[in-house]
Amino acid sequence: PHPHLPAPLRLLPTTQQHFTFPAGIYEMDEQLLVPPYTTITGATDPNNWDHPDQSPDYSLVTLFLATKGTDDFNANYCYASDMVSTRVGFVLSSNVTVERVAFQGLDTIRPSDNGALCGGGAFETKGCALNDCSNEVNNGGSDGMGSHNVLIKDVRLNDYYYSTDGPLIGQEVPGNTDGCAYYDGCCFCKPNGVRASQVGVFVPLTRDDEGTSEVVIENVVSRATQADGINLHGKVTSALVSNVWFESTGDDTFAVWGGDKNESAVVWQDSVAINPGILRPDWYGVCVATYGLYEVAFNNITCRTPTLTNPIPDPNNSNTPSRWRADTSAFVFYGSFWASYPTGNTINLNGWHFEDLDGNGYLSTDGTMDAPSVEWDGKMTWTTSANGVVAPFYIPDADTTGSDMPHIVAYE
Repeated sequence: PHPHLPAPLRLLPTTQQHFTFPAGIYEMDEQLLVPPYTTITGATDPNNWDHPDQSPDYSLVTLFLATKGTDDFNANYCYASDMVSTRVGFVLSSNVTVERVAFQGLDTIRPSDNGALCGGGAFETKGCALNDCSNEVNNGGSDGMGSHNVLIKDVRLNDYYYSTDGPLIGQEVPGNTDGCAYYDGCCFCKPNGVRASQVGVFVPLTRDDEGTSEVVIENVVSRATQADGINLHGKVTSALVSNVWFESTGDDTFAVWGGDKNESAVVWQDSVAINPGILRPDWYGVCVATYGLYEVAFNNITCRTPTLTNPIPDPNNSNTPSRWRADTSAFVFYGSFWASYPTGNTINLNGWHFEDLDGNGYLSTDGTMDAPSVEWDGKMTWTTSANGVVAPFYIPDADTTGSDMPHIVAYE
């Protein structure tokens, strides 16, 4: 049997504590709240940055291994009374560092009540268990107040089982989309067999107005997630996501979800998103999506996404371009999920690589302008930015109007 986490991690320190974990497998069966002023260091960086998609020799790696996960579409996942026993992963308090470790989740489905994303990250900061804080439950048994000064660095996610589960990614599960056309039956209600966490890194909405700040996510690789790759939700200030490589999500790969909380001073740079949404094929997900914010910069983002043949339309948006929600462009700026883009908002796109899964670049001259066609034509969408640059993004026409429009400036 593999060792469990040491009891001291469950204590609330008053001074800095540093836990060093030798190479080995450490089993987890709960969502663990890491106390403030704690550093967790593993044996080595589990990533080979010359070949990020190459699995390491796990005999040399510190691996935190979930021993339970959800395979039930009807699981009480978001609305459970206790997240400690419902989810598996880490909740990071203020002044916490996690470095040089790997994590493997065990979920093989996205539960129905997590459709609008309440959590389930391998790593989360403190916050509410629900995405709108409408009940009293917090993640990891925390106080739900925002975390500050958090560093996640040199981490590998959901790769331990990749050699066996990788071939299942994107495979058809019979009957799994029979009810998607009208929401009248099974719509990804069956497990896909890919063992992973719901999210790689999730910053949830918090109880306090100050929210979450000074978060750095650096040098992280993820091979699969049932929902988003990284999602920054709520009042997030001064966050940096740098040099991350995320593959095979079941939703958006990188998401800025400020809602109406004016998320600001967020920088996403030198990062790669590959095959968004593939764990719920043809349904939902793009490389980069935003749902309300005040200030963000995306610098040197690589988006590798396929051209879909038969995407599944959203039955709630029939006969509009917004019916297409998977692999439509590199960046999509939504007005849904309480999104607000207040006057003075700034979105900078500073360099990008927009490619198919084989690395062939998409060209604006081969795409469609401003919005996907109502009848799917397999073309990627491009839009002219505020400073006159044609870039791979679009703003769903039904979502935002007037002064609430995202203000996008692009530099190739």
